Amino acid sequence: APAFQPIPESQTFFLPQFRAHKYGAFGVMAVYTILKNFDIRAEGYLFQPYEGIKQSEDKKAVYGEIFSDRSYILSGTLVYHAAFGPISMCFNYYEKAEVPFSFSLNIGYYIFNKRPFQ
Repeated sequence: APAFQPIPESQTFFLPQFRAHKYGAFGVMAVYTILKNFDIRAEGYLFQPYEGIKQSEDKKAVYGEIFSDRSYILSGTLVYHAAFGPISMCFNYYEKAEVPFSFSLNIGYYIFNKRPFQ
């Protein structure tokens, strides 16, 4: 099923609660420049599947009830714009994940190769 991956770090995880064949999503991002090269970013995203994909008792994939489940992602990032690229500290929350909180320190950009299966 297609994945909802609004922030770069979410593309590095398999998050089944953010996958569905039909879904809608909404998000907001606020960026505030605190000093010349420093930004603070706050993001929030709501994911609403039309019919979520669930696991039945016999371990098969089945559709859940229409609009019965939703999940969200929250992210806060401090970014320094250096001459060689950005340096960022990011704190994320993924609702319903086994480990819902994550912290990352990044130097440079996320670079993703093309996916073998589209």
